[in-house]
Amino acid sequence: MNESEFIKFSLENDFSDPELKSLPANKFFDPHTHIEDLIILIKSGKFIVNTTSKVQEFEDGDMCTVKAGIEHTDQVGNDGVEYWSAWGNTKKIISL
Repeated sequence: MNESEFIKFSLENDFSDPELKSLPANKFFDPHTHIEDLIILIKSGKFIVNTTSKVQEFEDGDMCTVKAGIEHTDQVGNDGVEYWSAWGNTKKIISL
């Protein structure tokens, strides 16, 4: 997937406006969950997501989806990572 396809996908599927971000080499995130679905497109580098059921490595052009409520850890590869990210359903928040 390329950047324009990712942006189109995120907007057509009610994700937030995509943001370009980066993280330093070997950054590690302790076990955590998200309250919304998260999609990421790797622009350059490597990103590793570890859940209780599997470990997945994502590299240039790969899209990663982390569903809300799934406990996982994340780790950045040796060269850092640059990526696009978007959060699910933030445009559909309704307050009563």
